[in-house]
Amino acid sequence: LPNREADEYLMLNLDLTHSLTATLTFDHATGYNKTEAVKDTYFQVLISENYDGVPEDATWTSLDANFPPLPSNSNFTSFVSSGDINLSAYSGKVITLAFRFQSNNNAAYCWEVKNVKVTAYTVPDGIESIKNSKSKIQNGIYDLSGRMVPWNTKGIVIKNGKKTLQR
Repeated sequence: LPNREADEYLMLNLDLTHSLTATLTFDHATGYNKTEAVKDTYFQVLISENYDGVPEDATWTSLDANFPPLPSNSNFTSFVSSGDINLSAYSGKVITLAFRFQSNNNAAYCWEVKNVKVTAYTVPDGIESIKNSKSKIQNGIYDLSGRMVPWNTKGIVIKNGKKTLQR
């Protein structure tokens, strides 16, 4: 038999430098694994802060995702949600997400991932500079782009470095 060993990565580079919070979600299904759980053995969801193009040189942290149960009557599971995976610890950083698939001569399972979504709450540059300012201007009222606005502006504004809803 030919050697069927594989170690494949699907990489997603993300810039979270302006995010305060971030959440990863996706849907996935597995196949041909009726007798063996595949989570962390053959399929992994990983994150790195120092990926430079060579997976083996990066430091990876495993993310905990909900995995499908073993298939019962067919060769494939139904799609399940990963659940909300909190990425807020990586706010302010550039990161790489990886979906890692491994197989060998004894195990050639399938993994299908779809609807990958990262939702981040971001703050424009202007707001961070206002928030970090040591001057009297910090006490003003600003729109979400960091522009100073009149004190009676209605809607979401930045006041004392925090988002506020003014009615």
